[in-house]
Amino acid sequence: MQESGYIKMSFKNRIRIFTIFIAILSSLIASDACRKQQKPWNLVLITIDTLRADHLTPYGYQRDTSPFLNQLADESFLFKDVVSQCGTTAQSLSSLMTGLYPYTDQIILQNGPIVFLKKKNLTLARILQQKGYRTHAITSSIQSAPVTGINLGFETFDAIEVNAVLDKSNRRTAEQITRLAVDWLRKRSHDKPFFLWLHYLDPHYPYSPPEAYTRFFKQEKPAEEGDKKYYRFDEMHSENYPLSDGEVERLIINYDREIRYTDTSLEALFQNGLKPLLANTVVIVTADHGESLGNHFIITHNELYQSILHIPLLIHLPDKAHPKGVIKNPVMLLDIFPTVLDLLGIPSEFPVRGKSLKSLLFAKPEEGKRDQRFRMAEYHDRKAFLLEKMKMIDRGSRRELYDLEKDPYEFSDLSGTMQDDQDKLFAEALRIKKDAAVYDRSNIEALPQVTPEMRDELKSLGYVTK
Repeated sequence: MQESGYIKMSFKNRIRIFTIFIAILSSLIASDACRKQQKPWNLVLITIDTLRADHLTPYGYQRDTSPFLNQLADESFLFKDVVSQCGTTAQSLSSLMTGLYPYTDQIILQNGPIVFLKKKNLTLARILQQKGYRTHAITSSIQSAPVTGINLGFETFDAIEVNAVLDKSNRRTAEQITRLAVDWLRKRSHDKPFFLWLHYLDPHYPYSPPEAYTRFFKQEKPAEEGDKKYYRFDEMHSENYPLSDGEVERLIINYDREIRYTDTSLEALFQNGLKPLLANTVVIVTADHGESLGNHFIITHNELYQSILHIPLLIHLPDKAHPKGVIKNPVMLLDIFPTVLDLLGIPSEFPVRGKSLKSLLFAKPEEGKRDQRFRMAEYHDRKAFLLEKMKMIDRGSRRELYDLEKDPYEFSDLSGTMQDDQDKLFAEALRIKKDAAVYDRSNIEALPQVTPEMRDELKSLGYVTK
C-alpha cells in the first residue's frame, strides 16, 4: 500500500510538474509571439543645415539658442565629439545616407556646381524601403532636392521645385518644414513603419531670422565697430571681403537667432506631430556641417576646420526606461547609417565605413570609455585626418597640424614639428585609401545634366555667379 501510494503521489506530482511546464512553455511562446507582433520602430531623421555644435545650448553655448534641443538632450544620448565627412551639404548628406566617404569611396559625381549621389548607391532609405518601411522626405533647398540624387530609396519626396530666373532663393523656412511634416504624420497610412527625413535650412546664410526673433540677444549687439578685416565669404564670391568686427558679430547674432527660430519649429514638430509616436520611434537630430563665422577668416563653410566639421548628434530612443546620457567617444556622421540598422534590428549586408553606436548607447558606464579612432573628412583636393587629440589637414602641397585638446579652434599650426604624429596620421589615411575597393559598390555613370534652372537656383542661394 505504501508503495502504491508512493506511485500514486509521484503520478500526481508528475501531472503537476507537467502542467507547470506547459504553462511556462505557453507563456514563453506567447511572450515570443508578443515580441514578434510588436511594431518595428519608426525612424525620424532631422538634419539641420549649417549648424555648429558649439552654438547650441546643450553643448554649453553662452546664448540660449536652443532651449527645446536642450530639453530633448536631457532625454537622449548627446554625442560630444562628432565630425562630418565634408564641409558642404551634398557631400555630407551623401555620406550620411550611405555610411561611406564622399570622395575616397566614390559615391558622388560632380558636374560643375552640382554634386550628385550615384544611382547605384545602397542608401539608408533604399534598405528600409526594401524591409517594408514607408520612406518619405521633406527638404528645403536645391542642395537637398531630388536633382542631387539624394532621393534614392524614398517612396515619396517633398522638395522645392527648381524654377528658372528667381529673384530670390526658393527655400523653405523651418515653419514650413514642420507644417509639412506634421501634416504628413497625421495623414500617413498606418499599415507600415515609416522613415521620415526632414532637412531644415534656416541657420544657413543669409542669416535672416523672422522679425519676431530679432528681439533675442538684442542686448548683445556690439557697442563699437572695431577694426576691419578681410574674410573669405563664399556666398559673396570673395576671398577678401571687408567686414568690421561689429559686422561679423551682428552676423553671428543673426545666425544664433536663426538657430533659436529653428529650435522653436522643432518644438512645434514634437508637440504637434511626434509626441504620440515617441513610444515607438527613434529620433535622430544632427547637421550636415557647421559654419566658420570668422574662424580662420572664413565666414561660411566649404572647409575642413573644426568650426565647420564639429556637428551635433542627439539620439532619442523610444522607451524612456532606456539609458540616456553624454557620450564623449569620437564618432562620425557616417556612423548614423549602421547605427540605425542596428537599432532597428536590420542586418547590414554590405560593409560600410561607419561604425554602429548601439553598443555605446547600452554600455555600462565603465564600458563606455573614450576610444581612439581614426576619422576623416574630405574634398577632392584636400583631406582632414583626426586621431586621438591630433588633427592634420593635408592640402597636397602643404599640411596643417593641430592639437585639438589644447587648441580646439586651430589657431596654432604645429606642422613644422611633431613629425611622428604627422606620419602616423598619414599612414592611417593611406590604409583607408587602400581599402576603398572593398566599399566600392557603384558603377561608372554618365554625368547628370545641369539645367539652366538648376544654375539659377544655385545663383539665388549665392553659390554661383553665372
